Amino acid sequence: MSVPPASNWNIAVRSGNHACMHRRRGTVVRALAALATVAVVAGCTGQPGEPVLPPTTTSASPSPSAPSGPTRSVSAPTTATPPTGSTPTSATSGTASAAGTVPAVVRLQWLGKRPSTPGVEIGSGSTIEWQSRNAGEYALIHGPARQWFGADGSAVGCASDIKCVGVDAAGYTAVVLDGRTRLVYRPDGQAVGRFAADGRRVAGPALPSWSAAIAETGVDLAALLDQATTGVPFAGGITGDPHVLTAGGRRYSTQLTGQYYARSGDPAHAVQVRLEPLPHQPNVSVVTAVAVGSIGSVLEYTAQGAATLDGTVLPAPEPFRQVSIPGGPDIGLWAADAEGTGRAAVVWPDGASVVLSASAVLGMTVVVSAPRVAGVSGLFGVGGPDPANDLQDRQGAALDPDTVARDWAVKDKDSMFSEQVGPTLGFPSALVTVPEQALPFAEKACRAVGLTTNDDLTACEFDVGLTGDDGFALGHAAMALPADRTVAPELARRFPALLLGSTAEKVALPEIVNADVAAGQQRVYELTTTEQGAIGLEFVSGCRDDEPQFPSGGGAAVRLFDEQGHAVSHRFPACGQPKTSTLPAGRYFLAVAGPASGGTTSVRLQVRLP
Repeated sequence: MSVPPASNWNIAVRSGNHACMHRRRGTVVRALAALATVAVVAGCTGQPGEPVLPPTTTSASPSPSAPSGPTRSVSAPTTATPPTGSTPTSATSGTASAAGTVPAVVRLQWLGKRPSTPGVEIGSGSTIEWQSRNAGEYALIHGPARQWFGADGSAVGCASDIKCVGVDAAGYTAVVLDGRTRLVYRPDGQAVGRFAADGRRVAGPALPSWSAAIAETGVDLAALLDQATTGVPFAGGITGDPHVLTAGGRRYSTQLTGQYYARSGDPAHAVQVRLEPLPHQPNVSVVTAVAVGSIGSVLEYTAQGAATLDGTVLPAPEPFRQVSIPGGPDIGLWAADAEGTGRAAVVWPDGASVVLSASAVLGMTVVVSAPRVAGVSGLFGVGGPDPANDLQDRQGAALDPDTVARDWAVKDKDSMFSEQVGPTLGFPSALVTVPEQALPFAEKACRAVGLTTNDDLTACEFDVGLTGDDGFALGHAAMALPADRTVAPELARRFPALLLGSTAEKVALPEIVNADVAAGQQRVYELTTTEQGAIGLEFVSGCRDDEPQFPSGGGAAVRLFDEQGHAVSHRFPACGQPKTSTLPAGRYFLAVAGPASGGTTSVRLQVRLP
C-alpha cells in the first residue's frame, strides 16, 4: 500500500480483486458470515477469484501509478496533519448521557484491590513500576498506595484497597470509599449515582459533593492527573499491513519487505523490524519479527511468539515470565491467548518501553514509548512538532514515505537480527483491493475498539475489510490510543496548566515574566535552550510552608511543555523556586495559567536556562 507523497492512509473504492479471508486459531473469524456474499476467493491463495459483485471495492495502491477507474475516498484526510478536536477513547468509554449507558469509569479494574494481572515489575522499596502487556498501560505502586494509567487517558489513584479515585477518558469520576461502591460524577462534577463494579446501580443516600468525596479518600487527584500527563511520550508504532504512526504524529503506509530501522540514533532503545508478505496475501506485507537493542543486548521476537536474547532461546512463558538484564532493561513474556496472540514488553528503568504483540496470522504490532533524544530517526520519525516533516531519510530530508522507508533498510553489518532477510523480488506485483460491501463490518469493528479519527479508521477498515479478520482492529487501537492519550478537557479545566492551551498566543520569553492572568486563561511563552540541563523558575513570591507540591484545587499554576505540547515538568504553584529535571536542548513552552475560577492572578518570575 504505497502512499503518494504527503498523504495519509491512502484508501479508495474502485474496481479490482477480492480479498482472501482466513481463520485464526481457536475461532472462526466473525466476519465470515457478514462477508459471505461479498467475495469469492480462489483457494485462499491471494489470487483473484471470479467476481460476483458489482465492480466496487476498496483499494490501496501499491504505487502512485495505480490503475485508473471510478473511485471515491473513504474517510481519508488529504494532508499529513493529524486531525484535531477528536481524541480516540477506549472501547469502554461510554457516557451516562444516554439512558442505560454505564460510564466506563465504573468498570476500571484498579478501583479497589490491585488486580492479579501479571506484568513487568521494575524497582524495589518505596516505588515499583508495573508495565502491562498492553501498550500505554502502566502503574506506579507505593506500598498500599498506587497509581494506574490506561492507554486511553483513564487513571486510578488509591490510598489503600478501600479508598480510590478513578477518572475515565470521557472525564467521568468514580470515588470508592468502602472498597466496593462507586460514587460516580459527570465531568462537570454533578452526581450521576452509585454503582457496583459490574455496572449495576446501587440505592443509597444523596452523594456528597465531588470535591468532598475525593477529599475523603485521601487521594491527591491533582498529583494523579499530573503524572497522567507527564509520562514517557509515545515514540512510534507499526501495525497491520503495515501502517506506521511516527513519534511526531505522521501516519503513513508502505508495502516494502526486508529489514528496516524503526528507531535509529538511540543505542539504548534501538528497534528494527522485519517485513514479509502476509500468508495467503502475497501482495500485502506485515511485521514478522522485531529486534530490540539496548547497549550490549538484543531481544528478537517473532510473529510466532518465539523469543531469543542474545541468540539464546528463552523458555516459553507459562503464563508469564520476566527476564532481567543486569544494567539494562527487563523483559516480560506472556503466553499466547485464546486467539493465538503472544505478547512481550521491554521496559527500561528510565520509563521507556517497547510493547509487542505477535500473531502468526495477523503479524505484529510494535509500540514504543521513550524519552525525547536528539538525533533519533527511522521509520518512526524524528519526533518533531510538524507531522509533515517528521519522516526523514538518513540525510534529514523529508521525502515521500516509500523513499524514506527504503533509505532506512538495515545493512547486514548493522543488523540486530540473527538471520538476514532481504526484500521480496517483484513485491507487490498487483493492486490490493477490498470489497466496498466489507466496509460496514470493518467500520463497526474499528469503532468498537475506540478509534474515532478518520486516519485511524481508514487504516483499520482497510486491514479488517481486506482480511475479514477483526483482530487487526486491536492492533490499530494499541497504537493509536497511547499516541493520542490526553485528559478530558472538561476535567483538565479544573486543574490550570494541566494541558497546553491550543488557542493561547505564544510569545517570546521576556527577561522577567510579569503577567496578570484571568481565571481560565493561559499566557504561553516560548524559550529555547542550547544546552542540556534543568530549567529553573524563580518567582518573586515565596511559597507558604504548607504549599502542596502539586497545585491543588483550581489555583494558578505554571508548567513547561516541549514543542509537541507534551508536559516535561510537573505543575508548579506560582511561588518559590521550582525546577525541572534534566532536559535535552531544544524549544519549550512555559504555560502560566490563571485560577480555574474567580479573579485575576498576578504572576512575576524569572526563568533560569541551563
